[in-house]
Amino acid sequence: MGAKFDYAVRYSVRACCESPLRTGGENNEMEAVLRYPDGRAFVQGASLAGALRCWLEQQNAAMAEQLFGSQKQAGQLVVSDGVFEDSEQQIMRPRLKINGATGTAKDGGKFDVAAIGTGACFTFELVWMGWQAQQDALNWIEQMLAALHQQEIS
Repeated sequence: MGAKFDYAVRYSVRACCESPLRTGGENNEMEAVLRYPDGRAFVQGASLAGALRCWLEQQNAAMAEQLFGSQKQAGQLVVSDGVFEDSEQQIMRPRLKINGATGTAKDGGKFDVAAIGTGACFTFELVWMGWQAQQDALNWIEQMLAALHQQEIS
């Protein structure tokens, strides 16, 4: 079996929340955020990849398929989970269920949702594995990261 790639590039990204971020707890629990067993909060790599892919599909659908894969082919880009720094703070945000018929609050409709607070930072990695002759893919990865930095991707 031959090599699947001859060139790899790793990007390490640090991102900070501009607004509260809901990551969801286990079993769709509203009062918790996703956490590793050691207690660190995280955003799933699949969620990060989905946001990046959505932006890239609007720019270059063929490159999105090459980098992220499809039913026909494996992708060349691996996106890790985004792991929050130890200093992150979980906040509780009050919410209210609305009665669809009356447009008013449902009886007993108040509930809280857990989120990561504004300003919390996390890190994740992108690893591209391809052929040296395919380095145009690196340009698109860097454009995705620039779009993330410019808040075109949220």
